[in-house]
Amino acid sequence: MSYMVLHDICKCDLLSVDDLPREITIAKGQAFPTRIRTLHMKHMKDGCVKVQVDTILPGYEDMDVPSETTTTDDEVKHMDETLAGFIQWPKSALKILNSEAPHKSNSASRKVLACEIETNTSVYIPEVIIPFSEHFSLYLYPKKHFSLYTIYFVSPEVNEDQQQSPSTGRINAIDFDDLDAFVKSLCALNVIKERPAWVQGIVNELEKHVSNYHLNHVPIEFSISNGMYPYILKDFIEIEALLQVFANGWVDITIIHWFAALFYTMSNDGERCNPCAFFGPNSINGEMCQRNPEEVKGHILGVYELHMDKQYFLAPYLANNHWSLFIISPTKKEVFILDSLKGNKDKNNYLLSKVIEDVFKGTKCTWSMVECKQQNGRWECGFMVLGYMMEFVYTYQENFPTNIWQTTRVATHKDIDQLLRIIMPWFFMKMFPNWSYTFK
Repeated sequence: MSYMVLHDICKCDLLSVDDLPREITIAKGQAFPTRIRTLHMKHMKDGCVKVQVDTILPGYEDMDVPSETTTTDDEVKHMDETLAGFIQWPKSALKILNSEAPHKSNSASRKVLACEIETNTSVYIPEVIIPFSEHFSLYLYPKKHFSLYTIYFVSPEVNEDQQQSPSTGRINAIDFDDLDAFVKSLCALNVIKERPAWVQGIVNELEKHVSNYHLNHVPIEFSISNGMYPYILKDFIEIEALLQVFANGWVDITIIHWFAALFYTMSNDGERCNPCAFFGPNSINGEMCQRNPEEVKGHILGVYELHMDKQYFLAPYLANNHWSLFIISPTKKEVFILDSLKGNKDKNNYLLSKVIEDVFKGTKCTWSMVECKQQNGRWECGFMVLGYMMEFVYTYQENFPTNIWQTTRVATHKDIDQLLRIIMPWFFMKMFPNWSYTFK
């Protein structure tokens, strides 16, 4: 069965993998664009497509899911556990029923986004309206069943006759693990209302540039710098991840990856005498180190062999929902760890340490916990790593480690805002060539 490249969300049949090439439909749903390569903040497996399961045909509820299929908790075993959820499904076992997005509007000017989510909560949440700015308002509209909600993103610029009533069909489904996580994402805009005027100005400008992405609920695609890895790679940033950055929220792995690529380019611009290389955060995270350390070793070794002329390799490391930064010097046999929750930790607190030792076995390295800025709350670690990477490239790399961080003072909200004012213009001007907002 041939498989087309999907550019929009399409209706589809999910076929029994064990019965291929016979087309036996076991469920129905919607297949998402093939350019989407992340699911529940993780990279999807090759050969799979993101799918939302709408209906499971009778008799197949207890069928085992394909080995390729995973969900948020990685514990789904049977088809009935996939209903109303987002999973990855083998391309070879999908039958596309239409090639047009079922959610698209006939009006190009309409700026209404909607989705339905079903949650496990039995608590009734009344209609919530969160007005934000001239560009964003959010509606959380309860259906007759307490666990089903319809969500609207509405721009006041929309004419009244163009808006859909809550009773009309779903436009698009948005992937959230549960109601709590979804409400947190929506409320990012409400938090931003209380942020400084320059932040609100950025978000207003951002809406102008991402409305098409947001309307179709597809992420922003970006290419990794040529030469950074021994292969060509693209990644994707969800719009919600950008909003979280300005709401003093979680810094998504895709944001860290984009800036790692930017700092790699800056470090290797020919003007710096000690350029560095980067390991990919998706390829070395704690989950990868635990489940597939050999693949992590392969990535580290591949990047190292590509950049053997570099003295330093930076590794933004995510484990247990916490970011830290490794700076590795194979030539000097030194490894430095920057952790904004350093405490009494040493190298043994990080799974990545063991993998690094295995890659460079036979080389006895000196390990150091760097005296670096510390975080005050539970959310700042991603911002701290962004700051560490920027400071290394711009301040420390040429005379490192003679020139090194020597303060453990606690970073303030003002420090993080200042970091955003420095680095986010780089992001927006590179991602959106027509970006016009001036950071004041």
